[in-house]
Amino acid sequence: MAGNNYQATLLTADGLKITEAAEISFNSATAQPANNQNAVTSGALSQLSAWVSGTAQQNTVGYPINVALAISDDGTNNAATVAVALSPDGTTYTTLGTVTIPAGLNNLGATTVLNTVTVPTGWYIKLTIGAHATVAQSYYY
Repeated sequence: MAGNNYQATLLTADGLKITEAAEISFNSATAQPANNQNAVTSGALSQLSAWVSGTAQQNTVGYPINVALAISDDGTNNAATVAVALSPDGTTYTTLGTVTIPAGLNNLGATTVLNTVTVPTGWYIKLTIGAHATVAQSYYY
């Protein structure tokens, strides 16, 4: 057996049980089901590298992560924007959206908004940070 064994209950399409106690064995040690539980159980959260506008970071931890983006403006009465994009291959990016702190809020002093983005295993996240915005080094969980 190359892979792990997993407990299973086999059901017919209409929900009737074929067997209550079974095991499924995956033939490949590398092609295993993804663990849907977060591996972090205690201690401080890990961080990605500091953000550089237009430079992607890859999720290399072996499970999907949630990246906490603390986006701040500079208090200068200008709109602050951060475009958030994901890519499965590091080449082709899809912009999920652009976080905007409008000029009307930016003139009241520095504001920080927290956004969370889920990044699948092996995928890339790229931020395009506008002139009046900053993004703190991000924690993930």
